[in-house]
Amino acid sequence: MTLSSAWMLMGLQQMSYALVDEPALLTDIFRTTAAFWTQAGLRLIATGVDALVVHDDQGSNSGTFFSPTRFRQMVLPHLRQQIVTLRAAGVPIILHSCGNVNAILPDLVETGIAGLNNLQRGAHMDLQAVKAAYGDRLCLIGNVDASGVMSTGAPDEVTQAVIEAIQIGAPGGGYILATDHSFHEGIPIENVLAFIAAGREHGGYA
Repeated sequence: MTLSSAWMLMGLQQMSYALVDEPALLTDIFRTTAAFWTQAGLRLIATGVDALVVHDDQGSNSGTFFSPTRFRQMVLPHLRQQIVTLRAAGVPIILHSCGNVNAILPDLVETGIAGLNNLQRGAHMDLQAVKAAYGDRLCLIGNVDASGVMSTGAPDEVTQAVIEAIQIGAPGGGYILATDHSFHEGIPIENVLAFIAAGREHGGYA
């Protein structure tokens, strides 16, 4: 939670001011939060977990919080070190990032993550494009629209969305069916049940 911890601690507005007014302070915060969560992750690995999820939202629906240049200068070195250290402890690392991260996706892949969640459909994260570019390097997770079809669609529309995601993401392996957020409040229970049923019927690997 390199970037996420910073804006949760400071607030997005204050963090944005610091980006210009106090970049050294912001860099120290990124370094400190990355080190803290690295140690937390190492303790979890020591308990015997099979994989670790690093939560670090990097974008909004329209693009990354920082410009790609600023991200590479200020955030990426600490996020990369965190992932490299955790990988060296012997488990695959899944990165969770909401938002449109297309502009920095190559950088995220180069950190050595094993999986990417949640491929937010409403933020223009195209499962087919990401699969074509990185499907041989990443396990892709998500992309069924939680705020769209899951919340406002009919159960048969949910079923079709699940089938589409599986047809795009599953060939060749490396896809985990999920929404692009969660089963959050406001999603009708019948749509949750339709999602699960469609996943059981059309998903799975031999």
